[in-house]
Amino acid sequence: MEIHWAEALTAVGILGCFYVIGFFGQRAALSRKVEMANFLNGFRNDFIGWVNGNGDDVELYNQIIMSSPKAQKFAGHWGIISNFRMPFQQVVYKQYPIILNALPKVHEGFQDYLLRKNVAEYGQLVDQALLRAIGDFDDKIETAKRQLFSPLKLISGGFQSVVSIPILILTELGLIGQRMRVWLEQSLISKALSASIAIVGLIAGIMSIALGWDSFSAWVASRL
Repeated sequence: MEIHWAEALTAVGILGCFYVIGFFGQRAALSRKVEMANFLNGFRNDFIGWVNGNGDDVELYNQIIMSSPKAQKFAGHWGIISNFRMPFQQVVYKQYPIILNALPKVHEGFQDYLLRKNVAEYGQLVDQALLRAIGDFDDKIETAKRQLFSPLKLISGGFQSVVSIPILILTELGLIGQRMRVWLEQSLISKALSASIAIVGLIAGIMSIALGWDSFSAWVASRL
């Protein structure tokens, strides 16, 4: 069987480009997850240190407060209570951000003896939210590390990155918003399409190497 090296190298080159793009994209995503997990770990250590010091370290508290919006953002849905009612109150708060709201309550508990119970109640809320988010990141990091050695995943990710370029252009032009951009990039349809094309591309690449592009094209045409 004659191998058409030009067509074979073209097919391998295309798949290789998607692979490289996917690899660096996966590496960047992994680094970002590690960075976010490290930040939350550091934030939790600072919070525990401040609480164990009975809230006396004003400078540390100010540092925690300044970092709290970032911690709340990184905690994601783990840092939100869908329906929260404060002790001895009838008001129910929807989508209650734990870290942003509970930290001042813990501080009030240190400042006012009558509110001392806030330290344990709200402090536990903050710590548990951080632990859940950190545990979730640990799982995602392990998954991302395994995917670094998955050619199919990397080719699929590379294709998805290339497909996302027009979406980014539309976003920069103001034709679609950031929320729509994220939905388009992360939708199941987009991921399924990328995975399907990666599988088809991998099979097509192998067959074009074995048959040559002309023979492969003729074989595809005969099946249509």
